[in-house]
Amino acid sequence: MKMLKKMAALLLAGVMAMALLTACGEDSAPSFAQKTEDAAFGAMKQATGIQVNDADLKKLAESKIDLIDTEKGTFDSRKSYSVEDYKKFQQDISTGKGSMTMALPLMKDGKMQNGIYEVMEITADNIGSLNQGTDTMQDLLDGMASAYGVSVKITKIGVAAKTVNGKTYAAVAMTYEVTAKPQQ
Repeated sequence: MKMLKKMAALLLAGVMAMALLTACGEDSAPSFAQKTEDAAFGAMKQATGIQVNDADLKKLAESKIDLIDTEKGTFDSRKSYSVEDYKKFQQDISTGKGSMTMALPLMKDGKMQNGIYEVMEITADNIGSLNQGTDTMQDLLDGMASAYGVSVKITKIGVAAKTVNGKTYAAVAMTYEVTAKPQQ
């Protein structure tokens, strides 16, 4: 009987150890949103050379996903920065150099009307082409640089992805420095 109690205790200890190890183990299958975030960060990393997904900017990017009009699949780009930040940025630029942080969900096609654009819904079919969404954002910065005669350098990025109402979106927050080009 004593031997049976020892075996039962040993068996119970083994089961508890297995349960503990299983509970502490990593989830082997990342969610689709996590795969999306990793792919979007990879595209931004390749485009910018920045190696770190900044935690604060990632939170900012995720907050912009919550502002997507999910019924229309659109985002108002005026929600990508605060009015105060924009005014300070304009004042800084008037002196020749400034810095600004903004966050935007990835754009579907780069077309914007009155500041509103269609966001890219990430699916299994297009997750491999997220660089198109990040390229569109780079095109916006390049257009701004050209229109205002400035140079733009991205200094930090944060990428987030989130599934909302069954649809997965990615957003990028970035801090960039703008320097006036010398007059020729």
